[in-house]
This record gives sequence, C-alpha cells and structure tokens, in this order.
Amino acid sequence: MSASNQTIEPYYMQFLRCAKCSRGFEYENQSYHPITLPTHDATICKQCISVGTDHTSIDQLPTNYPLLIILYDPSKLPKDHEERYGQCPFYMKLDDETKTCFNTVEKGLSDIAIIIKPILKSEDYENVYSRSLLRKIFGLFNSQYINREGRLKILKTIRSLGEHICIDLYVSNQIPQQLKNKAWSIVGFTSRKFYEPAMQEKVLQNIVVFFQSHEASRTAHVIEFVKKNIQENDGAAIAHMIDILSGKSCFIKTRMKNYSLIELQQQYKIKEHLRDAYDEKIIQIAFNEGMLLSAGFWSLLLYGNDTQYELQMEKIIDKLSISTTDLFDRSIKQFRDVALGSTSPFKPLLKFEKYFIQLAQIGDYKQEHLNASIFVPPLEALTELVDGERDEFDKQNEYVQNLYQQLQNDFTKLKQQSSFIDDNRHYDLLSIEKHLEQFKQLLKRLDETNNNLKELTRLQRLLTSKGHRIDFRTGGELNANLKNLEGQIYNEIERMERALQRETDFYHLEK
Repeated sequence: MSASNQTIEPYYMQFLRCAKCSRGFEYENQSYHPITLPTHDATICKQCISVGTDHTSIDQLPTNYPLLIILYDPSKLPKDHEERYGQCPFYMKLDDETKTCFNTVEKGLSDIAIIIKPILKSEDYENVYSRSLLRKIFGLFNSQYINREGRLKILKTIRSLGEHICIDLYVSNQIPQQLKNKAWSIVGFTSRKFYEPAMQEKVLQNIVVFFQSHEASRTAHVIEFVKKNIQENDGAAIAHMIDILSGKSCFIKTRMKNYSLIELQQQYKIKEHLRDAYDEKIIQIAFNEGMLLSAGFWSLLLYGNDTQYELQMEKIIDKLSISTTDLFDRSIKQFRDVALGSTSPFKPLLKFEKYFIQLAQIGDYKQEHLNASIFVPPLEALTELVDGERDEFDKQNEYVQNLYQQLQNDFTKLKQQSSFIDDNRHYDLLSIEKHLEQFKQLLKRLDETNNNLKELTRLQRLLTSKGHRIDFRTGGELNANLKNLEGQIYNEIERMERALQRETDFYHLEK
C-alpha cells in the first residue's frame, strides 16, 4: 500500500469495522459479518451481539452487503437474494412487496458502494470526497432498512446527501480565495488582516484574558486591551468581533446612565466555549445571507485547515439546517448560478441539476404506502451524482487534446500545400494571399484552443484543491506543444508576408 493510502485508510476504514470490538468485517467468517442495528445506526459484527435493543434477535437481521462490497470483489459475494438471506428469518418472513422494496434499496446502496470503492483506494482520486461527505455516505450504508422506519430514514438521508453534494459542488467549483473574500465580506469584515484564522484566534484569546482580570467594562476598554496585546490598530474589526459574540449572548450587558458595560458570561471565560459560540454565529450570519458553504470550507476559513474541524462545522451546519425548510432549494440556486457563470468551465455539471431537483422533492412519506417505486428514482439520482464530477474533467481534457491534435494536423497539411512558395521563385499574389489568410485562420483557432486550455487548467486546479490527484505534466506538455505550434504558425505567416511583399514589389517593377 502506498504512503498516501496509508494516510487515508484509517479514516474510511473506521466505517468498515465493528462499532463495538473494532475488528474489520469479513465475509468468509460469518461471526464477523456486518449487522446493522435497527435503532442505533451502528453496524456491529455478529460475534458482538446477542439481542438487539428492539428485542429483535440479531441472528434474524440481514447482513449488510453494501459494506462488504467496499471490502470485497462483488463477484466473490453471492448475488442471489435466496443465497444471501435464505438463512435470515426476518428477511424470509417478509411479504413479496416488502422484499422487493428491501432489495431495491440494497441494490441502490450497492451501486453507490461500487462507485466510491475505487475512489477510496486509488491515489488518483485520493481525498476526492470530503470527510464530511464520506461520513454521510457511510451513514447511508449504516442504515437498517428491513423495517418501515428504516426505509423512511433512508429517504431522508438520501435527500440530505443530495443537498450536501450540491453545496460541495458549489464550493469546490469556485476559486477558493474569491469565495473566502466573499464569505468574510458577508460576515462584515472589511480588514483583510482579520480574514486570517490566526488573527481572530488572538482576538478571542485576549478577550478571555481581559475578563479573567476585569469585571464589567466598557467595550472601548476591551478593544484597547486587545489592540495593545495583538499590536493591531484596527479597532473597528475587533469591535465587530465583539458584536458577533454579543449576537450569541456571550456578554452580560449593564446599561448605565451615559454608557453600557459588558461582562463575559461565566461559561464563555473558557476560550474553547467562546470559540464555539463565535464559529456558530459566523456560520449563522452567512447562512442567513444565503451563503451556503461546506463543512470543509468553513474549517478552512475559520481554522486554516479543511479537515481538522470539519466535524465541528458539520454539526453546526446540520443544526442550522433543521430549521431551514428551503435549504436544498437555495443550494440548487447557488449551484445553478455558478455553473451558468460566463467563464465557468462547469456548465456540463448543469445536467446534475435535474437530479438535485428530484432529490429536493423527496417528501414526508409517513402516511403513504412504501413500495419499491418510491426508492428507485432518488437512488438512481444519487448514484449519478456520486459518479459524475471527475468524469466531466476527463471529458474536457480529452476535448482540448483533440482540438490541439486537429490544429497540428491542419497546420502540417497547410504547410505542405504552401511549401512551393519560397524566396527564389515567384507565384501569383492570389495564391500567396490565400495561404496567408489560411495561416491567420489557424492562428485564430489556436487562440481559441489556448482559451480552452486556460479553462481546463483552472478546472484542474479547482479539482486538485478538492482532492483529485491530477498529473499537471499533461497540461504542461499540452501548453508547451501549443506554444511551439504558435511559433511555427507565426514563422509561416512571416514567410507568406515576405513572399507577398516580394511579389508586390516585383509587380510594381514590371509596371
């Protein structure tokens, strides 16, 4: 195993181990088959369980095959449902319609497992999926859908996952620095120094230090203390941070006759608690202004690291999402606006909009009869989304490579056709002018190809920042080839212009 896989394996492998004994799941040894509990969203090996918390014998519950697909070649696993579940009493007791429903959900999850398996194990795709997204995907796998409640939860999880992918695509398909600037501007910071996580950390730390030795004080005194300690003169930015904390009720405010006093609430005199309140308020402000960002991006924005605090950010986002009924619709609008941007190389991703819309329409099925037809469209939509993003880059890369190759072929052909024009022989002006115009047209096409390459390079950098491992040498070679071809075309144009001038001079001499 490569070093890079060693760094990612401990993260995704935690979802492929028993939640109780931490032993990896196995197919060959039935004692270590993964069994998902109906009420806990936890998957445990058979050996660790005697009776489920809902009094359903665990021996009666089905093996979680989508998880085994991540670990094993699917061809090595039984495909026939009778072979898989013939010894599973709970499954065998199901009526035919419920069995079909169960089998449909399992197939959809298995298809997703097959898609993400090479991404998890390949260096070329290392870290393509954020940890937050992986948690949600494996959360889907770790769902027990043998009963109606579990299948209802599957639908909700599918909808949530689609929403997450929509936001993830929106964020990853923009220039990170521009997105950072936009986010901080929405939150209300004007000083770029305060965009930096280290600066905000210093301010928060010094606010805590101030109130460890002071009681209620005027805001101006707090600002002066912080300015002095961090050696920063921007009192307005510090005041804005205090306003943000006030929005989370971090201070006790006392109104005096001509001024107000503030005092840090006791629980926020612990810096970590103050930091949590600050992060939550920042995300809430952006959220309310329609700035929907991924957990990984918030971790990068607030801490300078896109994975270290991702889980914390995800919890804040999930908490805010619960009270926002139109979040998915807003996410789709953001995604559409970015994809339709005049310089966006992501217009092909617009084809996924229909899947997002489809997933956003998943409703509350509590009063409906659940049959297999309800699950097929959302699972198919989710499968398309999980499979799609890298494929778009590969297609665009192939397109630009083909443009270059066609240019090279046309140039070679045109050069051969015009090789009869040299400095020692005279040909008619029309013939020379025709070839000169053809070379100039080639040059225009080369400019268009260069523009396509620039967009491809931008796309490549964005995907690389998201975790795709793409060999930049390919783009470098293509860029060098285009520059070389440009030089050759200019040489031919100069040759045509010299010949044209020579023929023009000769024509005037004859007159």
